Amino acid sequence: MLPAGRPRWTLRELPSGVRVDVAARRRWPVLALLGAWLCACIAGDAAGLWSLRRPAFASAARQAPLLILAGAWNAAGLLGGAVFLWLLGGRESLEIAHGWVRVKLHVFGVGKSWEWDHSRVRAIEVARPRPGRGLAGMLAGAVEIRHDEGRRSFGMALTAEDARVLLHELRTRCVLPSAK
Repeated sequence: MLPAGRPRWTLRELPSGVRVDVAARRRWPVLALLGAWLCACIAGDAAGLWSLRRPAFASAARQAPLLILAGAWNAAGLLGGAVFLWLLGGRESLEIAHGWVRVKLHVFGVGKSWEWDHSRVRAIEVARPRPGRGLAGMLAGAVEIRHDEGRRSFGMALTAEDARVLLHELRTRCVLPSAK
């Protein structure tokens, strides 16, 4: 946990503008649990594949339930692995430069980015809570970038207060679009 008063984000000035980095919250008990579960998942996959080689499972009728279970187990393992990697090395970046705004989500440098021309960004503001959005609501960031094509959230690890402080700091360093 970060001490009180220390921001969860870092702000760097670049020659072309500013960049904000927000690391994923590293919850070590969750990481340890997911790591152990992923090890068990791999061991379960190996045991399941080994048992398919036995003569008792030679018929397709006997293999089908085990293959369905293995498929569901692997899907859960992929989701758990993605969460594990995000918690371990996930990072969000917001770059505001002369002429464009970019949001990046990446894990150990590999990820996805979205970029908009500055004139197409309508506002960068503290996100309003939207109850009832399920998993999407849990993954929403504290900062919302509204643009011509819709919305993109940023700062999953930020609280609303962190977002207010960050936006105040950004307004002192660069021109942010505001609601029109």
